[in-house]
Amino acid sequence: GYCGTQVTKDNVDELVVLSDYYQVQFVKTKCQKLLRAFPVTSFRLVQAHKHGLKKQHERCVLVIDTAIDFAKQIPAMKQLISDARDKSDWEGALDEL
Repeated sequence: GYCGTQVTKDNVDELVVLSDYYQVQFVKTKCQKLLRAFPVTSFRLVQAHKHGLKKQHERCVLVIDTAIDFAKQIPAMKQLISDARDKSDWEGALDEL
């Protein structure tokens, strides 16, 4: 039976593996709840996929997709900043005339 072991940041990775292997759903649920408070990483995405942590997997995918979308926008943002600087320099030169 359940021995009363708490799911903590120090044991959650091991307990995810064990609870998945032995199909102990209530421990797996506790692990997933704790993991949702951890930062999203590629390790956490793979872990969620491998051990069937659906909510954690969805969260990881969403965060990673958002980061990828943001990264794709960086060149356009840099161009907008550059254009704004060029425009303000040009307008400043006109003010001096």
